Amino acid sequence: IRFFRWRNIKSTKKNYSSNSGAMFKSYLITGMRSLLRHRLNGSINILGLSLAIGIAITAFIVIDNLLHTDQFHENIDRIYQVTSKTEADKRTEEWSDSPMMLGPSMSQDQQGIQAFTRIEFGQVTIRHRDDVFNESIWFVDPDFFAMFSFPILAGDERPLGNKNQLAIEKNIAKKYFGDQDPIGQTLTLKFLENDKQEFTVSAVFELTTGTTLYPTVILSIVNFHERRPEKANDWAYQVDGTFIMLRKDQSIDAIAAQMKKYVETQN
Repeated sequence: IRFFRWRNIKSTKKNYSSNSGAMFKSYLITGMRSLLRHRLNGSINILGLSLAIGIAITAFIVIDNLLHTDQFHENIDRIYQVTSKTEADKRTEEWSDSPMMLGPSMSQDQQGIQAFTRIEFGQVTIRHRDDVFNESIWFVDPDFFAMFSFPILAGDERPLGNKNQLAIEKNIAKKYFGDQDPIGQTLTLKFLENDKQEFTVSAVFELTTGTTLYPTVILSIVNFHERRPEKANDWAYQVDGTFIMLRKDQSIDAIAAQMKKYVETQN
């Protein structure tokens, strides 16, 4: 038993480390000579080692991204995206698009759903004084920021309570307002040639590392409905995404079991 005591197995040699440099140099010289004598085999070994290291690093990055993607959202384990499946050329395709009316209908019909949001992409021209840029915008429902935990750097925690308000990402705030406080300031959005409207900045948010959602300018979906009223209650119109958040201890299987009726409604 005494041989497992640290004082019995620790090194007592004082000059061991002084030879380590010489030993390493000797190994290096021997290895280089071997490579020069057997260039083909050496090249194959080096290439194989390089590929192995590259594959290992790539695999680590991919797996790390999969494990940490969107994990900053506080309710990530209760958030689900509703997708659409279609049959084409004898194969099943899955799309993120879903009917405009699906989110509101599911929220109304199913008690297990706590919140929902639709996402519809758009393009506008934004003006602030002399600064004019083309920007991508997201139309969303009011629960968007209650579901997704993007850090609010300034302004309201629930910034879309008014249809004339918008939330902007911090780099957009920097682009238009510089070092000024953007909260309460206005931006003019041009949707079409004769369709311009002023919006008040109610919040500035930050995109967290690991996110798969990249909004920069967020508006209430009411603004989309006002411009496309014929699509507001249209089951045939597809928004770019529908997300639901379940109540605590609610099973997604119970929600999925009731999806067939919405397929029948859409068709």
